[in-house]
Amino acid sequence: MEEITNKDIDRRIARILFPIMLEYALMMVSSIILTSLIGRLAVDDISVYGLSTRISNIYFALFRGMGVGLMILAAKAFGQGNKERCRWLQHQAYETIMPPAILMAIVAYIFARPLLSIMTKDAVLLDRGVVILKMMLIFMPLQALIGLNTAAFQSFGNTKTPMIIAATGNVIAIIAGFILIFGIGGIGGFGLRGAAMAQIISWAGMALIGLVLIYNPKGLYAGVESNRSFFAKPDGNDVKNIYKTGIPVALENSYWNVATVYISRVILFYGSSYYAAYQLGLQAEGFCDVLSAGFMTGAMTLSSMAIGAMDDNLYRRYYKRLNFFCLIVCFLTMGFLCFGSRPILRIMTDKEELIVLAMGYLFAMVFSQIPQHMAKVISGFIRTSGHENFPMIVSFLGIVLRVLLVILFGEILRLDIVFVWWAFNADLWFRYIVSIIYGKRKRVLDYISDMA
Repeated sequence: MEEITNKDIDRRIARILFPIMLEYALMMVSSIILTSLIGRLAVDDISVYGLSTRISNIYFALFRGMGVGLMILAAKAFGQGNKERCRWLQHQAYETIMPPAILMAIVAYIFARPLLSIMTKDAVLLDRGVVILKMMLIFMPLQALIGLNTAAFQSFGNTKTPMIIAATGNVIAIIAGFILIFGIGGIGGFGLRGAAMAQIISWAGMALIGLVLIYNPKGLYAGVESNRSFFAKPDGNDVKNIYKTGIPVALENSYWNVATVYISRVILFYGSSYYAAYQLGLQAEGFCDVLSAGFMTGAMTLSSMAIGAMDDNLYRRYYKRLNFFCLIVCFLTMGFLCFGSRPILRIMTDKEELIVLAMGYLFAMVFSQIPQHMAKVISGFIRTSGHENFPMIVSFLGIVLRVLLVILFGEILRLDIVFVWWAFNADLWFRYIVSIIYGKRKRVLDYISDMA
């Protein structure tokens, strides 16, 4: 067999990373444009939108995690050359994940006000936030469907198609957002409700396009014959394995969003302007996530394929090259936060006081770039090597540390808000260091050789 060179490995990594980076970049541009439109409204409007989307983000994080469980299992099947099994796994995921997604959206709709009241007791913010959140929750299962569709493509190492789908959805969100927020001619002018409508239209478009590209005669499974009926009963072991891998990822993804509910409450103690600035800072920081977005997916997809093929050498080399490129990204994002974030903030808002407050957050986040991004590679390999629960556990411990420090610094001691930002750094460094130690102790890089 011909030896695979580093150039070949780099090409494989690039084919996965670049489309995901572009996908996140387009999503970020869309989010920034929508934020900039809302940022032209009142300060309270920014806070209301941030509170409402915080709950919807928890939902999306949960079911995106379930999609990762599907992707890891299907990628191993793809590494074995069994595309028919990939299709069967996808079908089982739709049947067993979408019903809970619908049920959870209904429950969240019923308890929308109690959920928002965790973050704020302000009656005005609550009344307006409940309206926006309920509008989104009715269509929230579309996000679960989008996550499962994305997993289908990524299990084949195809990240280009999800990028195209996301790009289309973002264009829809931008155009619909402009029209529905401010109005054009006799259409729209719904303010924050218009922003929610634009998001819903975007979700519907992305979900529909994904299904068409998967199941049309020339789609993802073209030429893959299935010997099972469409109504065949799901295999218990397959469903168990999807959930076994997906639930820890879902919980891990949701920890940050759940924690942000409490963190948002502390930040709101400083004032609505601080919370609005924090929302703007998160959007600007999102440019850093654009560059590192593909590393978690790349680590899980490539390691799963190497495991499926039982190729120990390729498995180790994927890890080494991914770490190399991720370190380069860390230095790029640190430079961006220091020198390039202010112009981005000026695009999102014309309020100078919010820009100053947001810059304080972004400068503190310079020191989080290495642990935040590098942890994605080691966590991806830990998860696919049979340690599905560890990333969830270490994330939980890190988030607990973050929340306790935020409450201590902000709510109890009432220190300057910069201490709240440094609590974020403490969490990220803790998680990264513990993950490295765990990976060495559990011989994660020796996983294939140990199995053999």
